[in-house]
Amino acid sequence: MRHPLFSRLGSDMKNRIWIPIASHLATALVAFTVGIYVLPVLTASEGASAVELQVAAENARHTGCLERDLTAFGNFVVPLPADVNPAQYTSVVIWCARFSTFISAARYRNATTSCRVPMQRAPTAAAR
Repeated sequence: MRHPLFSRLGSDMKNRIWIPIASHLATALVAFTVGIYVLPVLTASEGASAVELQVAAENARHTGCLERDLTAFGNFVVPLPADVNPAQYTSVVIWCARFSTFISAARYRNATTSCRVPMQRAPTAAAR
């Protein structure tokens, strides 16, 4: 049995009902795609100023070479917790906590100019 509303409509009207549905779905898809692109830009923390970076560079105890090129939203400085002593380690690993992924690594003590030396693993919290 046909629905009473559709029995009164002509076939032309039945086809027209899909136009607003399709346009709304297309709009929702575009909005979702733009949101996926824009959200990380909107939620990114503000980068460190040039003065903060200069101070951090001047006070650096160690320097190192990164293994690959990195791109980011801007410069950043992350303070070390008080219980971490960089002098106990030879290398640093840059890890993205939000996406649980490796970004880069660098040796900062006893580094060679090529930066292509095997890296020592830092002890884990369980091994300390």
